[in-house]
Amino acid sequence: MRSLLPRRALRPRRPRRPGGPGEPDPKSAFESCGDGLDNDGDGKVDESCACKPGAEQACYPGPAATRGVGACRDGVQRCAASLDGGGVEFSSWGSCEGATLPAAELCGDGIDNDCNGKVDDAPGCACKTGETRPCYSGPGATQGVGACKGGVETCKPDGSGFGACVGESLPAASESCGDGVDNNCNGKVDEGCVAPLQPKPCTVATLKHVTGAADCGPNQAVYMMDDGGGPNFICCPLPATDILQGTPTVRAGQCAANEVIVGAVAQFSFKCQAINTVRYKLGAPQTSCYFGSGAAGGGGVASCQAHPASFSVLQQNLFGSDGCSGFPYGALFVRQTSKYCKDMHAARLLYTGAVPGDVAGAALTMFQP
Repeated sequence: MRSLLPRRALRPRRPRRPGGPGEPDPKSAFESCGDGLDNDGDGKVDESCACKPGAEQACYPGPAATRGVGACRDGVQRCAASLDGGGVEFSSWGSCEGATLPAAELCGDGIDNDCNGKVDDAPGCACKTGETRPCYSGPGATQGVGACKGGVETCKPDGSGFGACVGESLPAASESCGDGVDNNCNGKVDEGCVAPLQPKPCTVATLKHVTGAADCGPNQAVYMMDDGGGPNFICCPLPATDILQGTPTVRAGQCAANEVIVGAVAQFSFKCQAINTVRYKLGAPQTSCYFGSGAAGGGGVASCQAHPASFSVLQQNLFGSDGCSGFPYGALFVRQTSKYCKDMHAARLLYTGAVPGDVAGAALTMFQP
């Protein structure tokens, strides 16, 4: 029977330079049998050690200091019998299979790829993919003050850093007057703002009669309208100078939401201007009414059905545009698509309640008799 003793005794090997598959133990250039390591740094584990054919052992051909650290794991090697050139049988350990050795660090995966005991520590690595953290890019003293709040930033897919701060609110350049919010986050609300103007109704002396293509005066809107053969209306100075905003827009017959008529360019073609919707809003459109001559003792308010053409003028008395609804002196015109009463609408000007002191839904008195 042939001997199964090892063909070779333990022998010294020339140390390999560090950096190979397995760095040699600086204290020994011999392979140390049974530890499953590449002691002599030649990339092989226990290659000169005796073994029993069919046996298996854990092995690790990488640097000993990285074994079991981070992603690095042992492999398995098996003992096999073979014949030498003289026909003598001997046994030896085969190659180490399935081992995971140190690799270049991969940013953002949360794994110690190079098995040095540190995660994502390579140059350029900043965070773990999907990691989140609170953020705020404004001045530190403003976070959590007034409208200012922090957000959340998330690590980029490549782990190179965090993305944008999502959901944060930064200080505004200035206060937004009348909203009751500390917009610039300095601990003060609406500082530097002019107090809301207290409405003052217009009177007969301040009304302006306009005919033809023309505009109301500054801070005025159409208060009464005649069917006529062309634009014929009366403008009322608005009770406060913060009601209108922006610039007028020419529209055919009807203004857009929260706009009132402030002038005309042709019959049934008007200039409409938006109102300040922080403080004001328009009520539901009201159908205009027929007022007769408007003179004292005259026909007075009558229904549209009795008069196919409307006639709303100022003579000796003043009648509001939506008098039929029980609100004389309280509306501004928003529509005229024909000379008929049913096609002439006005709407009351109401408070939104967004400004302290203004009651939501309360109506402004447009005209003081």
